[in-house]
Amino acid sequence: MILSHFQPNEIRVIRGATSKSKKNRLLPLNPVLEMHLKDYLTERNKRKYKTEYLLASNNEDTKFTRHGLKHWVNKFVELSGVKFHLHQFRHTFACGLAANGIDSYKLQKLMGHNDLRMTDKYLRSLGVNDFRDEVNRLCIDNLV
Repeated sequence: MILSHFQPNEIRVIRGATSKSKKNRLLPLNPVLEMHLKDYLTERNKRKYKTEYLLASNNEDTKFTRHGLKHWVNKFVELSGVKFHLHQFRHTFACGLAANGIDSYKLQKLMGHNDLRMTDKYLRSLGVNDFRDEVNRLCIDNLV
């Protein structure tokens, strides 16, 4: 991601050419994530990094590489004792929004999916407890 595509309250994903959808997109930015990105940029500026890429290597003024990303993941798997892979974050994101009642169409757009069936695949891990509130709101009087 290019540094200039991080703006207050939003972030532009411009790697559309390498994504399945082949589309760039603008996404709302969570305020807590925005705060952490600002902290990161402050630290990055202290190091006088000039790379155009938002995520820079910890060792030099270059973009964060695929190898660096794998190293980062392996480090956090080891430190946390929780085995995960990066794509799992997309599933967690989708399931978290679904559990909080997001509209399917909005979730599809946030995920960058062309087809709602692909979005549904991300939600297959939702369990019975994820629907408990909806079922508890049912009333025989509402069914007629």
